[in-house]
Amino acid sequence: MATNKHGSLPIGIDIFGELLSPRSPRKRVKKTAGAVVRVRYLGEVHDIPLRDNQRSKIYKSENEALVREQIGDGSIEAVTKFVRRVEASKTWRDLRARFGVVTYPKLQIKDGRGTRSAYGSKYVLNLPVWARNPAVVLHEMAHTAAGSASAHHWPFAQAFLVLVGRFMGAECRNKLKAAFKKNRVRIRPKKKLSPERLEQLREQGRKLAAARHRDT
Repeated sequence: MATNKHGSLPIGIDIFGELLSPRSPRKRVKKTAGAVVRVRYLGEVHDIPLRDNQRSKIYKSENEALVREQIGDGSIEAVTKFVRRVEASKTWRDLRARFGVVTYPKLQIKDGRGTRSAYGSKYVLNLPVWARNPAVVLHEMAHTAAGSASAHHWPFAQAFLVLVGRFMGAECRNKLKAAFKKNRVRIRPKKKLSPERLEQLREQGRKLAAARHRDT
C-alpha cells in the first residue's frame, strides 16, 4: 500500500478522482504505485486499487450479455428523457445513497459532438450517437453512481447490474450477472475478517510452519 511522508497512512483518491493526502483531504498529492480509491459503501469506507483491473472483463461481459438497441429515434432529446426517468427513480436515489451521495444535481447531457468516447462523471454524461442505447447509457450512469474514480471495480459493477435490472429488465440482469460470474467480475467488497478469524488463521499458519520445521 502506498504511503506518504506522514508514515504508514495510505494515499487515496476520492470517488470522483481527486488524489488525496489522508492528513490533508483537499490537497492534491502525486500519484504513486499502490495508490487506492476510497469508496463509501453502506456507511463504510473501502479501499480499492487505483489500477482498473476489471475493465476488459466488464466490456467482455457487457458485449456477451446485452443487445444495444437505440433509444427512441436516437436523438439527444430521446436520450435525455431516458436519463431523466432514471434520475427520478427510487432505484437511482437508493443507489446514490448506497455510495454515500445524498444530494446531487441533474446530469448535464452532452451530445458527444467532436468526440468518439462516451463517458459518465460526477456532473456530465457524454453520449455520441453510437452510445445512445440503454446498455451504454446505464454503463456511464453507473460510473456516476459509484464514483468515476472507482473505474470498473466492484462498486461500478454492482451499480451497473442494479440499473440494468431496473431499466432493461430481469432477463438482461440475469444474463449480465451470469456473464460477470463467467468472467470473474467482482460485484461486492471482499469480506472483512473478524479479529477472532484473523487469529485463527494466524494460529493455523504457526502450526503449519512448525510442522514444516519438524519435517526438515
